[in-house]
Amino acid sequence: MERCWRFASPAQMLAKAGAIRAHHRFSTVRFLAYVRIHRAVEARRSIRGRTMDGEMTTASSPTTATRVPVAVCTIAHNEEANIAACIESVVGFAAEMVILDAGSTDRTAAIVREYQARHPEIILVSGENNSNLNVNKMRSFEPVTQPWIFFLDSDERMTPALWEEIRAAIQNERINGYLVGRKNFYFGRWLRWGGYYPDAQPRLFRRGKGRFPMKHVHEFLEIDGNVGALREPFIHLSYQTVAQFMHKFQFYTTFQAEKWAEAGIRWSPRNHLKYGVVRPAGVFFRQYFLWQGFRNGFVGFFAAVMSAVYEFVAYAKLADTVESSRQG
Repeated sequence: MERCWRFASPAQMLAKAGAIRAHHRFSTVRFLAYVRIHRAVEARRSIRGRTMDGEMTTASSPTTATRVPVAVCTIAHNEEANIAACIESVVGFAAEMVILDAGSTDRTAAIVREYQARHPEIILVSGENNSNLNVNKMRSFEPVTQPWIFFLDSDERMTPALWEEIRAAIQNERINGYLVGRKNFYFGRWLRWGGYYPDAQPRLFRRGKGRFPMKHVHEFLEIDGNVGALREPFIHLSYQTVAQFMHKFQFYTTFQAEKWAEAGIRWSPRNHLKYGVVRPAGVFFRQYFLWQGFRNGFVGFFAAVMSAVYEFVAYAKLADTVESSRQG
């Protein structure tokens, strides 16, 4: 990773805060450090009235009047370890931020209120934690007052370079939404290969022009009208520890088993072959060989193996899921 203090100008410094090389670690603490360094440099620039190259300029941190007319919507359930850094990547840039606390039992809501006291553009709402997370996401859109919405998960981060691109992109009246690239990190390492990048996601859309079908936890946002694409990605700290990975693995495989059960899929010799062998093997082959996941090192191997195991475990859970539905 090119460290943020190796730069030709402070603007380049912050733009590179999200450009993390795969062979170095990235953490929430380091991300917050980038933000603090940027703000300190910009404060000095505003006082001196010059860039480090000696050119006259004004401070680049957005004021209330120049914030991007976008509402960033986030859902959080027991995200006390992530929510502060998520907020830090938004406040000062977005005109509005809506955070839906979905039944957290940790300090998530308290942390949001601390930020809310200093940033009145933050809106905190509470609700139940639906296992189909996209139901929660749709609820987070309801309080929005801005003309554009960007959905951001608690373990995701915006970058200043992306904000500047969004500011320009939303001026295009012919476009109702944008695909945005996502840089996924496993255990602090960027998964550049294996189908994990650019991993374009439909995240930015005009209010009223986007919605989730709310049928599956991994579904994409649907946008009405023309959809463009942005060049700058956002950051996704997918899994920072193996324990965190296994916790989410249990949740997602159970959810997938339930969906297969609802679709009428049952254990059978044919499905044993399809879901227990062919699908897992196909997933591993595509990610690790066809999409060159081996170039990600051991983390790439781990991601490919666990993606294959995901298919197998979800199918294995199918019998328990069907039996539970019968008893219920």
